[in-house]
Amino acid sequence: MKEFNEPKKPAHPKGWQKHEVGTITVAGDFLLAKGEAVDDGTTGIRLLEIHGGYCGFHEPKYPEMKLRFFRVSDQSVICEDVFRVGSSRLASSPACGQNIKWGFIGVSGINAKDNWVAFNLS
Repeated sequence: MKEFNEPKKPAHPKGWQKHEVGTITVAGDFLLAKGEAVDDGTTGIRLLEIHGGYCGFHEPKYPEMKLRFFRVSDQSVICEDVFRVGSSRLASSPACGQNIKWGFIGVSGINAKDNWVAFNLS
């Protein structure tokens, strides 16, 4: 499970720099350590938890991270949800639903050893 728990750290995440990847407009690329947050002035995202993967008895358990989306103005929580490596449609998230202004989150790495995650929003 080392390849899942210890991916290589991205060299230069772009932050809140809008860019195109194929036909997708990415709002930003981020690298957060546990406890860190980023915001665009109105909505913030904080990395709350990282859970490493392991080989289970019947099937593997893949690494996960828990993010909190919050209003910057008053720090109130919009929602919290758990994500794995890959893309997730935020609107279909049971916890967040239509409360988030981005459509998708793409998680490219969850490093359980060094406690960081890499993701983008689009």
